[in-house]
Amino acid sequence: MLKALLKALETRQGRILLILIAEGIILRFLAATQGMTVDFDSYRIVAEIINSGGSLYTETTRYNYGPVWGYVVAGMDLLASSPAVFRVMLVTLFNAADLVIAEWLRRRYGLRVFALFWFNPLTILGAGFFMQFDLLVIAVTLLLFQFKDRNELLFGLALGVSFMLKHVFIFLPVWLVFAGKMSLRSALLSYAVFAAGFIPFAQQYEGILRNVFGYSANSSGAQALFVPHVISWFVPPLIIMVLIMTGAGWLLRKRSTEELLIWYPVLLVLASPSVLHTYLILPALAIAVYPGILSAAYTAITAWLFTLDGLGVGWSFFINTAPDFMRATKAHGGEYTLPLILLAAMTAAWLWGVRIRTYLAQAAKYVRNETRLQWKQLHDYSDTR
Repeated sequence: MLKALLKALETRQGRILLILIAEGIILRFLAATQGMTVDFDSYRIVAEIINSGGSLYTETTRYNYGPVWGYVVAGMDLLASSPAVFRVMLVTLFNAADLVIAEWLRRRYGLRVFALFWFNPLTILGAGFFMQFDLLVIAVTLLLFQFKDRNELLFGLALGVSFMLKHVFIFLPVWLVFAGKMSLRSALLSYAVFAAGFIPFAQQYEGILRNVFGYSANSSGAQALFVPHVISWFVPPLIIMVLIMTGAGWLLRKRSTEELLIWYPVLLVLASPSVLHTYLILPALAIAVYPGILSAAYTAITAWLFTLDGLGVGWSFFINTAPDFMRATKAHGGEYTLPLILLAAMTAAWLWGVRIRTYLAQAAKYVRNETRLQWKQLHDYSDTR
């Protein structure tokens, strides 16, 4: 690592990259000084339960993932001499995860995309203030793809372990099978490994069913905005989510692996029956790769939402200037409506913008030709009269 650092200092772009990395790390640690969310308290509770030999899934309702993350925070808590050190360790881990993603983007799309992700206020607040580990799961998954072609079964096994960290990519094997980029056997192995991870906790099955597979945030997600009520009345939200993610995987089956990894988190947010602040950080990869007016508006509105009361940072200046529909204490879940609408609009523009413009151009051409034809026929008829 030291050798790579010294080599980077030899080039102008390398020196710029190191400066950008240092600035991003500083910003994330500055964000960590702005207070803490309920998630940090949850991590400490989970660590205390595990380190005291308690029951992970029955002694708290604030742990909603596979067992791996619980043992990660428990190990960090054992090493930490105080809550402050524990917090620094977590922020350091999330910095590293963001850096892995940013470097993955840089190698494929260049330094500009690196900077757009690394300095996105959503990722900065996500690592420093919210301290949710969704982007850590994305970073781990991106690393796993480095050896996918070498041993697919090992990749399937490792992907199942990543589900036990947090099951963000639970639909990804389905997408990869549709795209012909993963065998059905390897996909089934990943799900089997995920299920096997709960076997040591079989006696806590009621807590697992309730807190992991039955968990739902209190705020309504994009389903409430875009799924017709006649469907949501009869079809459970989880089934709708499965159908949306499965259908999206089929529609995107011809896309590259990189595109699937970038778009999967975006579609997951839109398919989710509920939403929280931290969910809105997941589209950060797509925002960096496909910048535009809609993505800039989404980033600005969501960053503003992050500064407000409720689950946000709570900066009084932004709270006092925010309309009621943006404030969690006033909107009661409706604060996510505008970001979700913007996310849906930019997703349609990103994924199907060219096709939509082609269809509109064809429709306009058809209307124009038909109008000319009708006008010519009317003119010829008038001449015969």
